[in-house]
Amino acid sequence: MPYEITNADVAARAARDMRRLASTVIELTEEAARGTVHVGDAAKIEEAKNDFEEFARGAANFSRMVFEQYRENLKKAQEEAAKKAESEAAQAEEKPSEEEAPEKA
Repeated sequence: MPYEITNADVAARAARDMRRLASTVIELTEEAARGTVHVGDAAKIEEAKNDFEEFARGAANFSRMVFEQYRENLKKAQEEAAKKAESEAAQAEEKPSEEEAPEKA
């Protein structure tokens, strides 16, 4: 791969580069359709295809990583919410007994 997609900024750059690669393939194919072919066009198309495939693989891996991070963050948030709810419930149970104690005395 020309470079590894490790964060959102690099993913945006990869998207731009993939767009450029796709445009290159389309333009060279249109030129060939019109009969305007240059030496090395086929090699350029093949190279653009290979780079695009590598970017697509990297983008898929990055997408999986982002989704996995989202799932982990959601799980942590749910666990924290459950702990907070348990803590609040425990405090709520303690308060009535604390309030009752002075009344009995």
